[in-house]
Amino acid sequence: MSLPLITPQQANALIAEGARLIDIRDPDEYAREHIPAAHSIPLDSLPGGLNAAPGETVIFHCQSGARTSNNAAHLAQAASPANAFVVEGGIQGWKQAGLLTVEDRSQPLPLMRQVQIAAGLLILCGVVLGYSVSSGFFLLKDGPYLVRQILDSLPLSDFVKQHLFAKFVGVSRATVKGTAVVAVVQGTLGGIAFAIVGIDGSVLWGALMAFLSLVPAVGSAIVWVPAAIFLFATHQLWQGLFIVGFFVIIVGLVDNLLRPLLVGKDTKMPDYLILITTLGGMELYGINGFVIGPLIAALFIACWNLFSGRDHAGNAEELDSDFIEEGKNHPDL
Repeated sequence: MSLPLITPQQANALIAEGARLIDIRDPDEYAREHIPAAHSIPLDSLPGGLNAAPGETVIFHCQSGARTSNNAAHLAQAASPANAFVVEGGIQGWKQAGLLTVEDRSQPLPLMRQVQIAAGLLILCGVVLGYSVSSGFFLLKDGPYLVRQILDSLPLSDFVKQHLFAKFVGVSRATVKGTAVVAVVQGTLGGIAFAIVGIDGSVLWGALMAFLSLVPAVGSAIVWVPAAIFLFATHQLWQGLFIVGFFVIIVGLVDNLLRPLLVGKDTKMPDYLILITTLGGMELYGINGFVIGPLIAALFIACWNLFSGRDHAGNAEELDSDFIEEGKNHPDL
Protein backbone atom coordinates (compact mmCIF):
# COMPACT_ATOMS: atom_id res chain seq x y z
CA MET A 1 0.00 0.00 0.00
CA SER A 2 1.28 3.48 -0.87
CA LEU A 3 0.24 6.94 0.23
CA PRO A 4 -0.36 9.81 -2.22
CA LEU A 5 2.71 11.97 -2.82
CA ILE A 6 2.37 15.74 -2.70
CA THR A 7 4.95 18.39 -3.48
CA PRO A 8 6.41 20.56 -0.71
CA GLN A 9 4.41 23.52 -2.06
CA GLN A 10 1.17 21.52 -1.89
CA ALA A 11 2.02 20.38 1.62
CA ASN A 12 2.71 23.96 2.70
CA ALA A 13 -0.68 25.03 1.35
CA LEU A 14 -2.47 22.22 3.19
CA ILE A 15 -0.65 23.10 6.42
CA ALA A 16 -1.90 26.66 6.07
CA GLU A 17 -5.43 25.21 5.88
CA GLY A 18 -4.97 23.27 9.12
CA ALA A 19 -3.30 19.99 8.08
CA ARG A 20 -0.92 18.34 10.56
CA LEU A 21 2.66 17.75 9.45
CA ILE A 22 4.31 14.77 11.15
CA ASP A 23 8.11 14.30 11.20
CA ILE A 24 8.76 10.54 11.53
CA ARG A 25 12.54 10.89 11.86
CA ASP A 26 14.42 10.18 15.08
CA PRO A 27 14.34 12.86 17.81
CA ASP A 28 18.01 13.77 17.31
CA GLU A 29 17.36 14.46 13.62
CA TYR A 30 14.35 16.61 14.50
CA ALA A 31 16.32 18.56 17.13
CA ARG A 32 19.08 19.33 14.63
CA GLU A 33 16.76 20.55 11.86
CA HIS A 34 13.00 20.47 11.26
CA ILE A 35 10.17 22.15 9.41
CA PRO A 36 8.60 24.87 11.63
CA ALA A 37 5.06 23.41 11.55
CA ALA A 38 6.18 19.78 11.99
CA HIS A 39 5.42 17.66 15.05
CA SER A 40 7.98 15.00 15.99
CA ILE A 41 6.47 11.51 16.23
CA PRO A 42 9.22 8.95 15.48
CA LEU A 43 8.31 6.08 13.18
CA ASP A 44 8.80 3.41 15.85
CA SER A 45 6.35 5.18 18.20
CA LEU A 46 3.47 5.49 15.73
CA PRO A 47 0.50 5.59 16.07
CA GLY A 48 1.05 6.73 19.66
CA GLY A 49 0.37 10.43 20.08
CA LEU A 50 -1.12 10.89 16.60
CA ASN A 51 -4.83 10.42 17.45
CA ALA A 52 -6.03 11.28 13.94
CA ALA A 53 -9.71 12.16 13.54
CA PRO A 54 -12.05 11.49 10.59
CA GLY A 55 -11.84 14.20 7.95
CA GLU A 56 -8.47 15.44 9.25
CA THR A 57 -5.47 15.76 6.94
CA VAL A 58 -2.17 14.26 8.09
CA ILE A 59 1.06 14.75 6.15
CA PHE A 60 4.14 12.63 6.86
CA HIS A 61 7.73 13.39 5.98
CA CYS A 62 11.22 12.00 6.68
CA GLN A 63 14.71 13.03 5.56
CA SER A 64 14.64 12.11 1.85
CA GLY A 65 11.37 10.25 1.34
CA ALA A 66 12.85 6.76 1.66
CA ARG A 67 11.50 5.99 5.13
CA THR A 68 7.98 7.21 4.33
CA SER A 69 7.98 5.18 1.11
CA ASN A 70 9.22 1.99 2.77
CA ASN A 71 6.72 2.27 5.64
CA ALA A 72 3.70 3.55 3.73
CA ALA A 73 1.37 0.78 4.96
CA HIS A 74 2.29 1.43 8.59
CA LEU A 75 1.80 5.19 8.16
CA ALA A 76 -1.59 4.72 6.49
CA GLN A 77 -2.74 2.50 9.35
CA ALA A 78 -1.46 4.98 11.95
CA ALA A 79 -3.25 7.91 10.27
CA SER A 80 -6.57 6.09 9.78
CA PRO A 81 -9.33 7.34 9.54
CA ALA A 82 -7.73 10.66 8.49
CA ASN A 83 -6.59 11.56 4.99
CA ALA A 84 -2.87 10.85 4.78
CA PHE A 85 -0.23 12.19 2.39
CA VAL A 86 3.55 12.04 2.07
CA VAL A 87 5.85 14.96 1.25
CA GLU A 88 7.84 14.11 -1.85
CA GLY A 89 11.58 14.23 -1.14
CA GLY A 90 11.15 14.70 2.62
CA ILE A 91 12.82 17.63 4.34
CA GLN A 92 15.50 17.66 1.64
CA GLY A 93 12.82 18.26 -1.01
CA TRP A 94 11.28 20.89 1.26
CA LYS A 95 14.56 22.83 1.36
CA GLN A 96 15.15 22.39 -2.36
CA ALA A 97 11.76 24.00 -2.94
CA GLY A 98 13.03 27.09 -1.11
CA LEU A 99 10.85 26.61 1.97
CA LEU A 100 12.13 27.45 5.44
CA THR A 101 13.41 25.06 8.09
CA VAL A 102 14.53 25.59 11.69
CA GLU A 103 18.14 24.50 12.29
CA ASP A 104 19.90 24.29 15.66
CA ARG A 105 23.62 23.76 15.09
CA SER A 106 24.23 23.39 18.82
CA GLN A 107 22.49 20.00 18.68
CA PRO A 108 24.53 16.89 17.78
CA LEU A 109 24.39 15.69 14.21
CA PRO A 110 21.88 12.90 13.47
CA LEU A 111 23.12 9.46 14.48
CA MET A 112 23.41 8.24 10.89
CA ARG A 113 25.57 11.23 9.96
CA GLN A 114 27.64 10.83 13.12
CA VAL A 115 28.45 7.23 12.29
CA GLN A 116 29.37 8.11 8.70
CA ILE A 117 31.73 10.90 9.80
CA ALA A 118 33.25 8.92 12.65
CA ALA A 119 33.81 5.80 10.59
CA GLY A 120 35.47 7.80 7.83
CA LEU A 121 37.71 9.66 10.25
CA LEU A 122 38.72 6.55 12.17
CA ILE A 123 39.53 4.64 8.99
CA LEU A 124 41.56 7.62 7.81
CA CYS A 125 43.40 7.63 11.15
CA GLY A 126 44.11 3.92 10.74
CA VAL A 127 45.55 4.42 7.27
CA VAL A 128 47.68 7.37 8.39
CA LEU A 129 48.98 5.50 11.44
CA GLY A 130 49.71 2.48 9.29
CA TYR A 131 51.92 4.51 6.97
CA SER A 132 53.53 6.75 9.59
CA VAL A 133 56.89 5.67 10.97
CA SER A 134 57.26 8.08 13.87
CA SER A 135 53.65 8.17 15.08
CA GLY A 136 54.28 5.42 17.63
CA PHE A 137 56.47 7.73 19.73
CA PHE A 138 53.85 10.47 19.89
CA LEU A 139 51.06 8.00 20.70
CA LEU A 140 53.12 6.70 23.60
CA LYS A 141 54.13 10.14 24.82
CA ASP A 142 51.00 12.21 24.10
CA GLY A 143 48.43 9.45 23.53
CA PRO A 144 45.74 10.51 26.04
CA TYR A 145 46.02 14.16 25.03
CA LEU A 146 45.78 13.39 21.29
CA VAL A 147 42.80 11.09 21.81
CA ARG A 148 41.06 13.76 23.86
CA GLN A 149 41.67 16.36 21.15
CA ILE A 150 40.29 14.05 18.46
CA LEU A 151 37.17 13.24 20.50
CA ASP A 152 36.51 16.91 21.31
CA SER A 153 36.81 17.93 17.66
CA LEU A 154 34.24 15.40 16.39
CA PRO A 155 30.64 16.75 16.16
CA LEU A 156 29.21 13.50 17.56
CA SER A 157 27.42 12.26 20.64
CA ASP A 158 29.73 11.17 23.44
CA PHE A 159 28.64 7.54 23.37
CA VAL A 160 29.09 7.30 19.58
CA LYS A 161 32.58 8.81 19.73
CA GLN A 162 33.74 6.60 22.58
CA HIS A 163 32.11 3.46 21.18
CA LEU A 164 33.74 3.74 17.76
CA PHE A 165 37.09 4.81 19.18
CA ALA A 166 36.99 1.87 21.61
CA LYS A 167 36.41 -0.44 18.64
CA PHE A 168 39.34 1.18 16.83
CA VAL A 169 41.64 0.68 19.80
CA GLY A 170 40.43 -2.86 20.48
CA VAL A 171 40.95 -4.11 16.94
CA SER A 172 44.36 -2.45 16.65
CA ARG A 173 45.49 -3.95 19.95
CA ALA A 174 44.14 -7.41 19.08
CA THR A 175 45.79 -7.36 15.66
CA VAL A 176 49.18 -6.39 17.06
CA LYS A 177 48.91 -8.97 19.84
CA GLY A 178 47.82 -11.66 17.39
CA THR A 179 50.73 -10.83 15.09
CA ALA A 180 53.20 -11.13 17.98
CA VAL A 181 51.82 -14.51 19.06
CA VAL A 182 51.87 -15.82 15.48
CA ALA A 183 55.47 -14.66 15.11
CA VAL A 184 56.53 -16.52 18.27
CA VAL A 185 54.77 -19.70 17.15
CA GLN A 186 56.27 -19.53 13.66
CA GLY A 187 59.74 -18.92 15.06
CA THR A 188 59.39 -21.84 17.49
CA LEU A 189 58.22 -24.20 14.76
CA GLY A 190 61.00 -23.00 12.47
CA GLY A 191 63.63 -23.64 15.13
CA ILE A 192 62.26 -27.16 15.70
CA ALA A 193 62.34 -27.88 11.96
CA PHE A 194 65.94 -26.71 11.70
CA ALA A 195 66.87 -28.90 14.67
CA ILE A 196 65.24 -31.94 13.05
CA VAL A 197 67.29 -31.63 9.84
CA GLY A 198 70.48 -31.03 11.84
CA ILE A 199 71.14 -27.34 11.10
CA ASP A 200 73.37 -25.83 13.75
CA GLY A 201 72.15 -22.85 15.80
CA SER A 202 68.48 -23.77 15.49
CA VAL A 203 67.56 -21.60 18.51
CA LEU A 204 69.22 -18.56 16.96
CA TRP A 205 67.60 -19.20 13.59
CA GLY A 206 64.21 -19.69 15.26
CA ALA A 207 64.50 -16.37 17.11
CA LEU A 208 65.48 -14.64 13.88
CA MET A 209 62.50 -16.16 12.06
CA ALA A 210 60.17 -15.04 14.86
CA PHE A 211 61.44 -11.47 14.49
CA LEU A 212 61.18 -11.53 10.69
CA SER A 213 57.65 -12.93 10.88
CA LEU A 214 56.58 -9.54 12.23
CA VAL A 215 57.28 -8.14 8.76
CA PRO A 216 54.44 -9.47 6.53
CA ALA A 217 56.20 -8.72 3.24
CA VAL A 218 59.36 -10.61 4.27
CA GLY A 219 58.52 -13.19 6.88
CA SER A 220 60.54 -16.21 7.84
CA ALA A 221 61.09 -17.15 4.19
CA ILE A 222 64.21 -15.00 4.10
CA VAL A 223 65.78 -17.57 6.45
CA TRP A 224 64.34 -20.94 5.45
CA VAL A 225 64.50 -20.50 1.65
CA PRO A 226 68.33 -20.09 1.63
CA ALA A 227 68.54 -22.99 4.10
CA ALA A 228 66.51 -25.21 1.76
CA ILE A 229 68.67 -24.19 -1.20
CA PHE A 230 71.79 -25.06 0.79
CA LEU A 231 70.39 -28.49 1.69
CA PHE A 232 69.54 -29.28 -1.94
CA ALA A 233 72.95 -28.02 -3.09
CA THR A 234 74.70 -30.35 -0.64
CA HIS A 235 72.57 -33.33 -1.81
CA GLN A 236 70.56 -33.54 1.42
CA LEU A 237 67.36 -34.08 -0.54
CA TRP A 238 64.98 -35.36 2.14
CA GLN A 239 66.08 -32.62 4.55
CA GLY A 240 65.47 -29.98 1.85
CA LEU A 241 62.06 -31.42 0.96
CA PHE A 242 61.14 -31.56 4.64
CA ILE A 243 62.05 -27.89 5.16
CA VAL A 244 60.10 -26.76 2.09
CA GLY A 245 57.03 -28.84 2.94
CA PHE A 246 57.11 -27.96 6.64
CA PHE A 247 57.33 -24.20 6.12
CA VAL A 248 54.93 -24.00 3.17
CA ILE A 249 52.24 -26.19 4.74
CA ILE A 250 52.63 -26.12 8.54
CA VAL A 251 54.16 -22.70 9.19
CA GLY A 252 52.10 -21.11 6.42
CA LEU A 253 48.87 -22.42 7.89
CA VAL A 254 49.75 -21.02 11.32
CA ASP A 255 49.29 -17.47 10.06
CA ASN A 256 46.06 -18.23 8.20
CA LEU A 257 44.48 -20.22 11.03
CA LEU A 258 45.92 -18.88 14.29
CA ARG A 259 45.68 -15.15 13.53
CA PRO A 260 41.89 -15.19 12.89
CA LEU A 261 41.37 -17.16 16.11
CA LEU A 262 43.42 -14.74 18.22
CA VAL A 263 42.12 -11.53 16.68
CA GLY A 264 38.53 -12.75 16.52
CA LYS A 265 38.54 -13.74 20.19
CA ASP A 266 39.43 -10.23 21.36
CA THR A 267 37.33 -8.34 18.81
CA LYS A 268 34.31 -10.69 19.04
CA MET A 269 34.31 -11.08 15.27
CA PRO A 270 33.90 -14.40 13.38
CA ASP A 271 37.14 -16.17 12.48
CA TYR A 272 36.26 -16.34 8.78
CA LEU A 273 35.61 -12.59 8.70
CA ILE A 274 39.03 -11.87 10.22
CA LEU A 275 40.67 -14.13 7.63
CA ILE A 276 38.81 -12.61 4.68
CA THR A 277 39.37 -9.00 5.77
CA THR A 278 43.06 -9.65 6.52
CA LEU A 279 43.66 -11.13 3.06
CA GLY A 280 41.53 -8.44 1.39
CA GLY A 281 43.26 -5.68 3.33
CA MET A 282 46.71 -6.90 2.30
CA GLU A 283 45.55 -7.12 -1.31
CA LEU A 284 44.34 -3.49 -1.26
CA TYR A 285 46.76 -1.79 1.16
CA GLY A 286 49.84 -3.98 1.03
CA ILE A 287 51.64 -4.94 4.24
CA ASN A 288 49.54 -2.48 6.29
CA GLY A 289 46.37 -4.26 5.22
CA PHE A 290 46.67 -6.92 7.92
CA VAL A 291 45.69 -4.17 10.40
CA ILE A 292 43.51 -1.97 8.18
CA GLY A 293 41.35 -4.83 6.84
CA PRO A 294 40.00 -6.08 10.19
CA LEU A 295 39.76 -2.46 11.39
CA ILE A 296 37.43 -1.50 8.54
CA ALA A 297 35.34 -4.63 9.15
CA ALA A 298 35.03 -3.90 12.87
CA LEU A 299 34.00 -0.29 12.24
CA PHE A 300 31.46 -1.42 9.66
CA ILE A 301 29.91 -3.84 12.16
CA ALA A 302 29.91 -1.14 14.85
CA CYS A 303 28.19 1.30 12.48
CA TRP A 304 25.67 -1.35 11.50
CA ASN A 305 24.84 -2.05 15.15
CA LEU A 306 24.40 1.67 15.82
CA PHE A 307 22.10 2.05 12.83
CA SER A 308 20.00 -0.95 13.86
CA GLY A 309 19.79 0.19 17.48
CA ARG A 310 21.53 -2.92 18.80
CA ASP A 311 24.23 -0.67 20.25
CA HIS A 312 23.03 2.41 22.08
CA ALA A 313 23.99 4.72 24.93
CA GLY A 314 23.09 2.03 27.47
CA ASN A 315 25.40 -0.71 26.21
CA ALA A 316 28.04 1.05 24.06
CA GLU A 317 31.71 0.53 24.88
CA GLU A 318 33.47 3.41 26.59
CA LEU A 319 37.08 4.46 26.92
CA ASP A 320 38.70 4.27 30.34
CA SER A 321 37.66 7.31 32.42
CA ASP A 322 41.18 7.73 33.85
CA PHE A 323 42.57 7.78 30.32
CA ILE A 324 40.09 10.50 29.32
CA GLU A 325 40.89 12.57 32.41
CA GLU A 326 44.62 12.27 31.74
CA GLY A 327 44.09 13.70 28.28
CA LYS A 328 42.53 16.94 29.54
CA ASN A 329 45.95 18.47 30.23
CA HIS A 330 48.77 18.78 27.71
CA PRO A 331 51.68 16.55 28.80
CA ASP A 332 54.18 19.41 28.38
CA LEU A 333 52.30 21.72 30.76
